[in-house]
Amino acid sequence: VNHGFTFLAQCHGLVGRYRILEKNPPAEQLARELDWDHPLIGSAIAFLAVQLCTPWLDGIAAFSWRSLGMCALGHYLVVEPLYYFYHVALHWPRLYKFTHS
Repeated sequence: VNHGFTFLAQCHGLVGRYRILEKNPPAEQLARELDWDHPLIGSAIAFLAVQLCTPWLDGIAAFSWRSLGMCALGHYLVVEPLYYFYHVALHWPRLYKFTHS
């Protein structure tokens, strides 16, 4: 999917009026953006960590009102705050320079 969008972004006739910047990013930045396997591996590790840290959730049926409620609570009470603080931390000067250099 990522490679498909990257290809379409290079077709100037299709995306000309939707482009934010007229010039392409530097090669190093493009290589970093095309490196999508690290987030995929990180997501798998995060899912495994959640599975190992929440054994009491193994007894809940996969598709039920209780599981839907637990999913919503877990998302809004755990995932959203962690994502927010992670995002804030990425804007600290040292981490920003490390991730955007």
